[in-house]
Amino acid sequence: MIGIATLSISLTSALAGFAAAYHRAHTDSTDASHTRLSAASAIIETAPSARIAEQAALVYRKLDDPEAEVAVLQRYSAHFPPGLGPHKITARLRTALELRA
Repeated sequence: MIGIATLSISLTSALAGFAAAYHRAHTDSTDASHTRLSAASAIIETAPSARIAEQAALVYRKLDDPEAEVAVLQRYSAHFPPGLGPHKITARLRTALELRA
């Protein structure tokens, strides 16, 4: 039987892995796979899922990395005209900017 503490540690590890993968996929790199991902994103020109961006921001907040949290939210918000992005994302970005200051 898995205890609550073990489950909590496993979930935290999984979220940290998710955040690292998201960060690697969205940072500049000379890696060929990253170049293909960037090229595909440029062709499609669609915003990533709001849920993914929100979950990545949540993980960065739990990891106490406000710079990364703000970067994820700003990168997502850049896909929308000012003031027209999803309310949850813009509200989280506003809060993250306040916490960072």
